[in-house]
Amino acid sequence: MGWKIKEVTQDTGFSADTLRYYEKLEIVAPQRGENGYRYYDEADILALKYIAVLRYAQFSLAEIKEILTMPERELTEACYQDYRNLLNAKIDELQQGICNYKRIIDLLDEGLSLANSPELCLEDQERLNEYVRRIFLDIKTRKDD
Repeated sequence: MGWKIKEVTQDTGFSADTLRYYEKLEIVAPQRGENGYRYYDEADILALKYIAVLRYAQFSLAEIKEILTMPERELTEACYQDYRNLLNAKIDELQQGICNYKRIIDLLDEGLSLANSPELCLEDQERLNEYVRRIFLDIKTRKDD
């Protein structure tokens, strides 16, 4: 028949409330048994794994639903173009995020090296402050786009 919600929560790490919410949004559609229990099949479990990966990559639930339901839609050129646009935009976001994370790692490395020196001079602190300001501006600008 499939897996009950408790088994799915253990396997996926999603809470039961989250699974019910995804069902309400029609992102997953578990079958209902005669007893009213939800039963998740392999396709549902795979969809939940997609959701976990895409959420980690900062996709919205609307974007995830669009991706997961694409095979069910009429596949027109406009549909493919929308799909390509979504994926390209996310690739750009992820690449910018990677760039910012690398810069933050550099900042932390610099902070570590300063923490090893006997005294932190004002010039070092100001250099770190300016670096943080630039990273913040890049992050804020990206969020506002």
